[in-house]
Amino acid sequence: MSLSLTDADRNLFAAILIKEDEELTAESIEGAARALRRKTLNRRLKEIEHALDGPNRVADRQQRLALAEERLRVKRALRDPGLAHEESPSPAA
Repeated sequence: MSLSLTDADRNLFAAILIKEDEELTAESIEGAARALRRKTLNRRLKEIEHALDGPNRVADRQQRLALAEERLRVKRALRDPGLAHEESPSPAA
């Protein structure tokens, strides 16, 4: 699995994985990757919504259309059961 991560995401990933009382397993690594993916998708959704509805919203019709389509893709990805996590339900889109 290959993830491009910011420094903050790397630190979060490490914090999720490094728990002395738990064994490091494929499931825990996958869970951490899902958590990061959810976080990234939620961040992107906020960026898109700000670009569409914020005070400095995009005026170009083509760009707005592209952003609206991307917003739909991101919302669908957030509803993906593969991103579900026992401790925190996926956000409503």
